[in-house]
Amino acid sequence: MIMKTIDELIQKAVELQTGGLSAGQIADELNVSRETATMAPGTCKKKRYLAGSKGYYVDWSNIGKSANRQRFIAGALIDMIL
Repeated sequence: MIMKTIDELIQKAVELQTGGLSAGQIADELNVSRETATMAPGTCKKKRYLAGSKGYYVDWSNIGKSANRQRFIAGALIDMIL
């Protein structure tokens, strides 16, 4: 089975989870990593929060579109290095 969009992948993961499959079984069925299978059913399009994960989804491609964002990221990285 070939998924055409991430939305299709998420929908199928939710269906499999509702059907009682574990994250490992969903990962095998969809041919994705266990981490992806754990995060996909909880994905919320508006907030991009991944339920069951240890963090948030970050679209890094948007960082380069703003000098302020780049400055904030650079500042945080420098702080962690120091």
